[in-house]
Amino acid sequence: MRAAGALAAAAFGVALLGAPATAQVAIDPEGATSITASGFDVAPEVEGLIVRYSPGYAPVTAQGEVTGAEALPDLALEAGRDVGFGLRTIELPTPMSVVAAEAAARALSASPAVVSATPNYRVRIVDEDLNGDDAAGAPVAVDPATTQAKPPWGLDRIDQRVGLDESYHYDTTGAGVTVYVIDTGLRTSHQEFTGRVLPGASTVADGRGVQDCEGYMWWDQVLWSLDWVIAHHSYSTPAVLNMSIGLPLWDEFDAAVKRAVADNITVVASAGNKAKDACSQTPARVPSAITVAAATYPDGKASFSNYGPCTDIYAPGTGTVSASHASDTGTADRAPTE
Repeated sequence: MRAAGALAAAAFGVALLGAPATAQVAIDPEGATSITASGFDVAPEVEGLIVRYSPGYAPVTAQGEVTGAEALPDLALEAGRDVGFGLRTIELPTPMSVVAAEAAARALSASPAVVSATPNYRVRIVDEDLNGDDAAGAPVAVDPATTQAKPPWGLDRIDQRVGLDESYHYDTTGAGVTVYVIDTGLRTSHQEFTGRVLPGASTVADGRGVQDCEGYMWWDQVLWSLDWVIAHHSYSTPAVLNMSIGLPLWDEFDAAVKRAVADNITVVASAGNKAKDACSQTPARVPSAITVAAATYPDGKASFSNYGPCTDIYAPGTGTVSASHASDTGTADRAPTE
């Protein structure tokens, strides 16, 4: 359960999950009016669009109207904000159903002023089968370049190529490596992170910074967070970016992930928990990202895990122990589902 290296949190939404490495976002790609995932309701309405304008076009016309609005004459669109990577948001006059918003995005894309448009979906992180334990004791204290006896099985499994040996040996601590976590929040006061959390950024103006919130996000917030990471990363500094999120195929976000890799950031992405081809979701399908599928004790494939040619590696994904958002000493585990 030991974590290594400095941690810089770029929180896009509003909650910390106990096991962020297996968190998953869900949205109905068919645009149904009711979107659910593992019992968690996700907002069925959309409040804006994410747009890439054609070269030479400004977001607002000389008359003060949203550029491209002629494609949607019945909607009083309002200019939104720059979310990085050449993309901007456009606010809808009133919230729309997912189906209506997708139709509006297609209509806007027909304008010569617009290269692409997509609804700014609101989705929620899904924490399946997470069991918190506020009464858990402190993790075993270990020193650099040593062996931890009787570690959680997830650690035991990853320090050798085959099997388990009831120990976790490591000879590096991750010193000098910055870890960026794009998620819905982080309990920075948890003893697992004390003294190693650097100033981060939050897209939610609720006064709580990167601390735990409610677990929702908008797509533009994910883009903004990724842009923040790239802007604040020095190319010469070793860095890892954890994105335990899954979105429907989205070329714009794939391109943004590739930009992060080009900035010398190792990007680690969740394969997804839909028991389907990982190539069907973003950012798992990005070739330059390390896409991680879930394994069960000791070497089985988790039944819920995505799979296929877009996955790069399997890692322990059931019965794994992590820090909990519930208290500064608590732990949470992803209960075995096999």
